[in-house]
Amino acid sequence: MQGNKIYDLRDPKDVKKLNNLLNPAGIHFEYSLLDIYVLIDLDRYTTFSKRKAGRRTTINKQLRLQVFSLRYQKYKLREIAAATNISTATVREILKDYEEEKETDQLSFDF
Repeated sequence: MQGNKIYDLRDPKDVKKLNNLLNPAGIHFEYSLLDIYVLIDLDRYTTFSKRKAGRRTTINKQLRLQVFSLRYQKYKLREIAAATNISTATVREILKDYEEEKETDQLSFDF
């Protein structure tokens, strides 16, 4: 179980541990003649803070058509997700563009 850790900025060993922990985020502690200060690489920090977990699914035309056809066959969201190996959230995202055929009084002939 992990808890909170207090780092003493006057202790060089703690500063080194803190730098090892925060360097991937673009944050680094440095000593000056009188005190300690913080350097922040804003490019790395913004990239690091916007990063999201998980693998991104590429929604291509073939996947979209497959999801639409399964939905047309009255498959449920979970069944579509299992058949296509994508998450239910991705299925939901794809189906935002899907419009079910509305029943009308008109007759149609399929050739």
